[in-house]
Amino acid sequence: MRKSKTKINKIYSLDLVIIDEIGYLPINREKANMFSQLISALHEQTSVVITSNKGF
Repeated sequence: MRKSKTKINKIYSLDLVIIDEIGYLPINREKANMFSQLISALHEQTSVVITSNKGF
């Protein structure tokens, strides 16, 4: 848990976060919720670019 918290804090300190190939692998509801929370937390602190070649 401590290691995860350190990684999350590092992500929050970045100027730009690029998430590539979203949708490449299926994710369950819990992981989708965690991803949504991450994006919500990031959108006011940093620039976020999300790319995919898959339709949703």
